[in-house]
Amino acid sequence: MKTFTSALIGAAALAQNVNSSLLSGPAGLEFPNVTGLINHTVHVSNGGSAHCISGIVKVNATTDKNLKFAYNLPSNQSQVTRTLVSLWSSGGDGYVKSLTSGTQRVTGSYDIEATYCLPAGENSKTTKVQLLTHGIGVDRHYWDFASGYSYVDTAAAAGYATFLYNRLGVGASSKEDPLNAVQSPLELEILE
Repeated sequence: MKTFTSALIGAAALAQNVNSSLLSGPAGLEFPNVTGLINHTVHVSNGGSAHCISGIVKVNATTDKNLKFAYNLPSNQSQVTRTLVSLWSSGGDGYVKSLTSGTQRVTGSYDIEATYCLPAGENSKTTKVQLLTHGIGVDRHYWDFASGYSYVDTAAAAGYATFLYNRLGVGASSKEDPLNAVQSPLELEILE
């Protein structure tokens, strides 16, 4: 299995045209062929400034830094409300510490939905790749929302390739335990 970083390095190697082949896409356009992507599709960015390939990257990741929660998940809305009231009335810090009991090891093989885009035209051989991650409440499409509202297109016009992905629990990326697995330490390990 590829690690996320090796997939990104492979994308950068493709940007340098090192022993890479191209896939033929719509209207005869050429797209990068990134090995390690499962169920890949080829497409252009929303503004048409980049040629992209999307698919699933298999990533192995391990961390010993995820918090271990000593907390039973609320079974109804009243318990959720009580939990939030306790958190807010305590000032937060002491209450949060009372919910945890150290750290725990989390390890696994994860599917990460990703898109790699190369600038179209004369900038297509760029060696500069930007890694784009989304925030809470959105997915990787945040970066290529619509024509005129696409960071992917802006980056392509400036000569940058982009690598955007969905974090755990988003889109076609693996759905893991939201309390014990989907935490910052594991998300950071996936990027390594």
